[in-house]
Amino acid sequence: MGRFDFYIPEDFLHSLGKMSEIEEIILEGAAPILKERLEQELSKHRDTGAMIKSIKITKPKQSGRGDWYISIGPRGKDPVTGVRNMEKLAVLEYGKAGQPAQPMMDRIQADAMPAAIERMQAIFDELAGIKK
Repeated sequence: MGRFDFYIPEDFLHSLGKMSEIEEIILEGAAPILKERLEQELSKHRDTGAMIKSIKITKPKQSGRGDWYISIGPRGKDPVTGVRNMEKLAVLEYGKAGQPAQPMMDRIQADAMPAAIERMQAIFDELAGIKK
């Protein structure tokens, strides 16, 4: 019976390993762009700055349908008032009785997405070994 041996370069195997985690790597690379834009927008509305300081980026997660997502937003409560930081953001976005809505999330996404997409493409090109 015939036999053959072959060699797979170590760097190729390493790149394949990275490609299996590409969605996570790309999301983690682009998330800071969106976080920075959210912080810029919220700095116009800050009282104590507690909400801005509480903005965090979650680890990439996969939905039941297989889509990858990452969440960027305020966490926890304001130490002075005890109000949840996400609730403060919701009130800014949608308003409440006596306080008009100041929608910003769509604007933030529209402003930040071109830079985030460019960053994701650059990360993909680097991982895939595509030279430009």
